[in-house]
Amino acid sequence: MKVKEVAITGMHKVDSKVYELNDHITYFVGPNGAGKSTILEAIQLALLGYIPGYAKTNESIMKHASSPTLSVSLTLDEDIKITRTWMRSGASIKSNIDIQGYEGEVSDLLANIELPIFDFNEFNSMTANKLKEWFITFLPGEKGGLDLVDRLNKSAEERNLPAEHLLTDLEGRLAELSELNDIDKVKSLNTMLKEDQSYTKGKIAKLQGTIESLVYYDDAPVLDEEEIRKQLVELTVLKEDVIRYDTTLKMQSSLKANIEELKDCLPSDCLSNDNRISKMEAEIEELNNQLNEFQSAYKELNDKKTELVAKRSKLSVTSRSTCPYTQQECATISQWFDKNKEQAAELDKQIAEVDAKIKEIDPAQWKSKAAEKQQIASNIEFIRSQYSKLDALESQIVDVGERPSDKTIEQLNSEVTDLQNGLAKVIANKQYEELQEQVTKDKFALETDLEVFKTWIKLTDANGLQTELMNKPFENLADEMSRYLTSMFGQETLAKFNLISKANSFSFGLCRNNSYIEFDYLSSGEKCLFTLALLMCILDKSESQIRTILIDDILDHLDTPNASHLFGALTNVSDIQFILAGVKECEDTSICKGV
Repeated sequence: MKVKEVAITGMHKVDSKVYELNDHITYFVGPNGAGKSTILEAIQLALLGYIPGYAKTNESIMKHASSPTLSVSLTLDEDIKITRTWMRSGASIKSNIDIQGYEGEVSDLLANIELPIFDFNEFNSMTANKLKEWFITFLPGEKGGLDLVDRLNKSAEERNLPAEHLLTDLEGRLAELSELNDIDKVKSLNTMLKEDQSYTKGKIAKLQGTIESLVYYDDAPVLDEEEIRKQLVELTVLKEDVIRYDTTLKMQSSLKANIEELKDCLPSDCLSNDNRISKMEAEIEELNNQLNEFQSAYKELNDKKTELVAKRSKLSVTSRSTCPYTQQECATISQWFDKNKEQAAELDKQIAEVDAKIKEIDPAQWKSKAAEKQQIASNIEFIRSQYSKLDALESQIVDVGERPSDKTIEQLNSEVTDLQNGLAKVIANKQYEELQEQVTKDKFALETDLEVFKTWIKLTDANGLQTELMNKPFENLADEMSRYLTSMFGQETLAKFNLISKANSFSFGLCRNNSYIEFDYLSSGEKCLFTLALLMCILDKSESQIRTILIDDILDHLDTPNASHLFGALTNVSDIQFILAGVKECEDTSICKGV
């Protein structure tokens, strides 16, 4: 399938234009800046959705636009049409693809379409190893003929390196690469091994850091951990006993001081010997007698008064009585009334005498006596409580015995701290020895793995298995390129590739008249033809449905006779469409299109 027509709208200097393409060779010629490269970039943009060499974002693509809308459209064989459009609306950019005349999947039509984008200066500046990797990238390898696990195992055995555990891990990972051809499988394995190598280096560096972070105390005690712990327990118990003794001694001293202070306030050493109590009790007895006499007299007077008042209340002296029949005063009653009156007067006199005696008794004196009695009783109770307190304090006095140690608490604390620090150092040194042994063992194992990875990376790099596996593909490539080169040079011209396992020894070039010329020493025109033949061979190996090669400015490196010869040679390659651009004039007007 080939490109028949390209339509460009709003790209670079092209407002809107349609370019028709020849089925075989189309050469756009014109001065620099005329728009030749725009045509080739438009074809790439329509096929790929981006322009190689630039970012694939819509913003980057719109930098090639000369208006708010950029559109490129390709017409292919069988009237298949691919149109891509980018439109700016404010700050956003919308893109769209439309394919007409194709009933299959879009991915099938545009799959495997991109060929290497050549920058001759970059290509020429590559080292031999980089060039080899470049070729290997675009050459398909054979599939299924390589037992990678066996090769890895043998390479490790040759250096007496243990690799069984690494091989077990790799077998599972290699199973995921079973669909790849051998060369791609080796390249993928090489990448995996480099990642494993980096990861292992990181683990080694971490272990090295762990080793360096460990601390060993040269001044640690010579005693073992158990002996130090035993001493620490004994010293801690002793310190607690000393603290308990000092606390008890301090309390006893305080008790004795309180006892002496209390004794100084008491006239006797015990309650039975304190004569103040007997004196106070006698005083209370006297006061009780006085209060009893007072109460008896007061009660006797009140009782007498009560009795007199009761008698007085029974006598009627308010009026004389008359006879109900004669309505005259009764003599008998009158006599009785007069007698009552006399008795009442006598009783009133006696009551007045009793009241006078009651008034003579002073209640305040009575209350004073009672208060004095209460105060004396309180004093007695206080004195007894002082002796009770003295007895209680004296009962708390105990014999503390001898102090468990002559050392001060500060000295004992210092010794405990020294033992704790010593124990910490002994434990740290023990951990140091255990960790150092384990870490050193782990580090040695990782360093051994690292050596295995180095061996396997060397085995699978561009100078190892990749070179070995590429012999046949390179031979096929050389044969296919030789056919194109002979056609383009007009004489037998062979492509040659030198694959040697030695690093930086890869080279390639041309053989003519039994003379080999390396690529670096070819003329610029010969390099162009060699590269063109390489592109055609790579396209032959591609699965792309679109058989087109785009070349910008390559003819500018050829003189006129060689350029004409090239066009003649390309006419013999009928199954590939060539779209070329340059400033060099072309004699064949059927293929030239001015821009």
